[in-house]
Amino acid sequence: MAPLISVLAVSAMAQESTSPRPPKQNEAQLRKISYFADGCYGSCPSYQVEIDSLGQVVFTGHAYTQVKGTQRKQISPQAFAQIQQLTTKIRLRKLDRNYGPNSAHCPIWRTDASGGSIQAQYAGEEPINYSWYNGCTSMSTDLKPLHQLATTIMQVANVHDWIRVANTDPFKELNSQP
Repeated sequence: MAPLISVLAVSAMAQESTSPRPPKQNEAQLRKISYFADGCYGSCPSYQVEIDSLGQVVFTGHAYTQVKGTQRKQISPQAFAQIQQLTTKIRLRKLDRNYGPNSAHCPIWRTDASGGSIQAQYAGEEPINYSWYNGCTSMSTDLKPLHQLATTIMQVANVHDWIRVANTDPFKELNSQP
């Protein structure tokens, strides 16, 4: 009987570590998170993805996206819990807010690159904004948690088909005119 109990205990621990858990009492409850992809001088997609704690996803394509305007879809609240868990793991609330030009994280940069930002809304609090610039040539590893969070937001929202664009040449129309 003892081997069966230990197998069940190991199985329960494995399941517990891979499934998202609800936030602890002392953790702030994430209510909504948004990821903004800024454009660049060229054909970088510009869009926004917002996910709330009920699993409502709102995508807004601005430029160089397959879909322009607002699209909505539903994901499970458990999927949103993955984001809540990651924000706790990376200690989002303790991260710096600006990783752009002239910040301590980006003393040297090049122009015409895209950037991004994340806005986190916790229960009963004002939104917190985090921004970065992809043209920072001396970017420290400090930005890695925000990139990890942006990637997770995109995976959970699963809106890649709304972003992909076949033609990414912004000058194609100009070049085809006589």
